[in-house]
Amino acid sequence: PALPPSFPAASPPAHRYVEKPPPPWWSNQGEGSRAYTGCVKGRCLHPLACNDEGEYTYPCLPEAIGKGLVLLHPGLWYNWGNWPAYNRELAGGGSRGHDAYGEFEVTASGVKHPLMQGVPENFKLSDELYYYEADPAGTPIQVLATAHSKSKNKDFPQVFVVNHPKARIAGITLGHDGIAHGHAAYQQLLKNAVLWTAHKEAWITASAK
Repeated sequence: PALPPSFPAASPPAHRYVEKPPPPWWSNQGEGSRAYTGCVKGRCLHPLACNDEGEYTYPCLPEAIGKGLVLLHPGLWYNWGNWPAYNRELAGGGSRGHDAYGEFEVTASGVKHPLMQGVPENFKLSDELYYYEADPAGTPIQVLATAHSKSKNKDFPQVFVVNHPKARIAGITLGHDGIAHGHAAYQQLLKNAVLWTAHKEAWITASAK
């Protein structure tokens, strides 16, 4: 399918949040699966959120390597048993569980990064707190924000970047439902992740205003 039109070069893009983008942005790979393809002024990126546990069925994803990946919520689960390199190399790890849905606080790590531009140092939201853990044998990650699980008595990464040698990869474990999606901090994180992975971080400051 044809790519969506690029954002104009003269100014930062305007953002409009929608739960289900119209085609060709939206590609339903199966129930519970969400895959998008986007382009920010010629820089292609591939946001991924999926609930599929089984065989890998996303033939377009390897093509995104070298471009940009935004891994959202279930996209950071251990989904595909026949593709362990996805979690090890692209997600830098993964989650096999989470706290029951409820309110928790997200705390910035203090590391300065474009993904955190305009995002509060601390914010609360209702969501699923993922038990994401970095894979010691995987691609290293840089943690940008964490949340404390009361049930596990442990802090878990919620926002991070994967230091892949060929692609910009952002990981955001948040985003279970419309309540989280409507949170201003989540929306800012999502905008920042899209622009950063597309190598358009110069637009983030204007986007955050």
